[in-house]
Amino acid sequence: CSLAITDVDLGPCTYDDATGVMSAFLDVEVTWAYPPSGELIEIIADGQTLTVDPSSSSSPETVRFFVTPDGSLNNPISAQFETSTGCADTDDFNSPIPCNPQCPNADCVNINVSTGAD
Repeated sequence: CSLAITDVDLGPCTYDDATGVMSAFLDVEVTWAYPPSGELIEIIADGQTLTVDPSSSSSPETVRFFVTPDGSLNNPISAQFETSTGCADTDDFNSPIPCNPQCPNADCVNINVSTGAD
């Protein structure tokens, strides 16, 4: 068998005003040939695991993660079959910097906060 991470695409940080949550998408493309019978491909990034079923998908296949932007570097990505250890690949990604509009340029020192107390 063969398995490879062939493309990693990271989107910019986006901030959802309604939920107050920052996120960025991380697309990971994997290619494979001669997969072990009955096994799923597990793609792991940012503490999340997504799977691809080679018996019902065609190579290459892209999965999308949503990661928390924290500016961290060299975050691991791995792809492997469930139990077969002969076919695996790794890569990494650099997380976008946070984009919370409550702290422009990540500088909250000069922002006035009202506590409602007099």
